Amino acid sequence: MPLTILNPQSAMHPNDSDPSLSDFQFKILAQGDSWFSIGAVPPWSTSSIIQQLHFTQRVAVVNCAYPGITLADEVRLSMYFNALLTGKFSSKWDAILISGGGNDLIDALLDKNNPLLLQGPKVNAPEISHYINQPRLAQFRSDMAASFGDLKKLRASGQNKDVPVFFNTYDYPTPRNSPAGLGIGPWLWKALSPSTAPSSDWPALVTYLFDELKTCVSNGAALMEKAYLVNTPGVLTKAKEAVVGESGDWENEIHPTAAGYHKLAQKWEASLNTIGIH
Repeated sequence: MPLTILNPQSAMHPNDSDPSLSDFQFKILAQGDSWFSIGAVPPWSTSSIIQQLHFTQRVAVVNCAYPGITLADEVRLSMYFNALLTGKFSSKWDAILISGGGNDLIDALLDKNNPLLLQGPKVNAPEISHYINQPRLAQFRSDMAASFGDLKKLRASGQNKDVPVFFNTYDYPTPRNSPAGLGIGPWLWKALSPSTAPSSDWPALVTYLFDELKTCVSNGAALMEKAYLVNTPGVLTKAKEAVVGESGDWENEIHPTAAGYHKLAQKWEASLNTIGIH
């Protein structure tokens, strides 16, 4: 059956029409970015991992996700997530789901003052890593480690310190001029266009960057007990570079279609099954 998705306000200040968390067999707290919330305009043109989850038991997810948010802000600035995890509105959750790091990577790529990719005339570099601003990559790694450290401290400060936490590992988007609507995006295509990398190396460079992101998430999860990676790279059918709009399992450049999210959700369901949520 589809799970019940609640917004944080309903969980913190329920009214008579809101379902009670006590009515569910399992309670999950989710925090994340567009892969847990909205990835296109209008919102109903796509979906999210959370919306595609199905279980045989009664499961409620309180979803604090917000499109465009970085992992740093998910932990440091999200008053709803903090209040529900450790604050006065906290509950004892059965699992915590996190989708974070994607926007941290995008922000590093689009950083006008210190972009993650080297910029200038196109070159055929012998190694994909030669297109990358290595000091900026080191800063990205450090920033991600700091955000995971903050998440570890936040989780350990309340009653959910021993609750299993699951992390998103994304998939490999195709760099293409395919925005999300209303002038939002594209992201990778915009960052790669002024870079030193020729377009023939863009797919390999994006794979390199998202593998780097997965390593950062993996290293961050390793800081915590009962932390799990949901292994999703390579699950989705890639989009074609020349197509604007839906292609393969992608609605736009960096967001999957509803069918694509369904494929990813099956991986999440299998991971949650390991702790008894079916």
